[in-house]
Amino acid sequence: MAKPTLDGLPIELRVSILREVSDFTSLRALLLASREYYRAYDNIRPRILFELLFRQYNGQVDFVESLTTIRSKGLWAEDAKNTEDIIALLDFRRRASKEGNLPKYDHDSLTIKELVQLLKLHETASFLLEDYSKSLEQPDWWQSGTHGVWKPVRFSSNERTRFFRAFYRLQTWCHIFGHMEYYPIRPTRETDQFINDWYGKTFSAADAWRLLWGTMPPWEVEEVGCIWLYCDNKYLKIFEEIRDTLLERFVPRYPGAPPTVENHLDGDLVPEGTPMSSIDELESERAHIPRIQPIQNTNFLSFAGMDGCSRRDEMIAIGLCFFAKVLRSNNEEREKAILNNLRRPFWTSVDRELWQIGRLGNNERLPLLSPADRYEREDLADVISSWPLLEQPNQAWIKYWCAGTPLHPDIWLIYPLGHGVPTCALDTGEWDWGYVLWDTERILQWNPPVLEQDFDPWQTFTRRDT
Repeated sequence: MAKPTLDGLPIELRVSILREVSDFTSLRALLLASREYYRAYDNIRPRILFELLFRQYNGQVDFVESLTTIRSKGLWAEDAKNTEDIIALLDFRRRASKEGNLPKYDHDSLTIKELVQLLKLHETASFLLEDYSKSLEQPDWWQSGTHGVWKPVRFSSNERTRFFRAFYRLQTWCHIFGHMEYYPIRPTRETDQFINDWYGKTFSAADAWRLLWGTMPPWEVEEVGCIWLYCDNKYLKIFEEIRDTLLERFVPRYPGAPPTVENHLDGDLVPEGTPMSSIDELESERAHIPRIQPIQNTNFLSFAGMDGCSRRDEMIAIGLCFFAKVLRSNNEEREKAILNNLRRPFWTSVDRELWQIGRLGNNERLPLLSPADRYEREDLADVISSWPLLEQPNQAWIKYWCAGTPLHPDIWLIYPLGHGVPTCALDTGEWDWGYVLWDTERILQWNPPVLEQDFDPWQTFTRRDT
């Protein structure tokens, strides 16, 4: 008697197995391996994908945020034809985020394409969460004798929710107000068609702020800031690796000295005989891309330094999906992706847009808009403790900004940087360890300096010189 196989199971059992698969990668593998399972899947694809999506979310993802993210793709703010659609989409997000306003969704509410996009996007979000937990470096204030050995952080359910909502919000921002990824397979086009130059044309800085960031309480904006700084730190290391690779490849060694900017370049001078002038041409030829205002070589080789800050912002503004692709790539693919997307037209654009938004006055950023306007109340300190934990700031944020006074809307009037947007210009040292992402229980266990009574938040604001 032949042994039963998975393919030989009744269709009802095959469907049950398909509905219990834990992740999209496993589902794909099963469908590719078995024609019988694909046939069972094909009959009820929307239901299987919808149920898989919400198993993946595990109650930790706001469906409105993720749906907004996939529907924002391609709605570049520079195109005036997209203006009404952008406003309508972000207004849908704002209204649906209010309690009780979420439309009822089931497996027939979304297309197969949307369901697959949502699953792939969450795979990226989960990958970056795991990388963040492993990459988070020991804070300066951490003392092994007191705190023990620093270990990768294992996120709680609420901490995962905070990370995911920051991920989806930042990706939505990048889809609309960020920069386009440059693909070598595109035909040659004019340079200015590869940037999303919307500022002052279709939206003002205040418009952009209020459409997205203005609908969030200040600590949730800082959650995005923590993700932004994580990306910045990772890009800094990647830039340094590429710099060293190019120096190794194109700059002749001085006897006994490793290839560095300092021992090969003196200001703008390139050692005689060095083929530095051809770096841009070689990279363009290898990647089969049109020449786009070539990067100056000496600047390029120092882009991990002071002038590298805005260039790293260029990369982040392309989005977290591009960032994850860079992290997953091998060295050659990573180098090509970075070189393809470092373009001079971004420099003035990204600096102007992000600086302007970060420097908006309170009259342009406040009051908070719905649904965040619920925090604009005099008795906030009395009522907020009865709200769900994910709608409250953690103890680190309260200690940082309130300095011993009760939580009150005046806090973001007095300290506008508490409601800042991630920029190249300023950050706080607390973003380095993700201070707004963690549960209060973890904060109390870690006991960072921010909890001390004499803590001065203004001492932690620093100019970023790298």
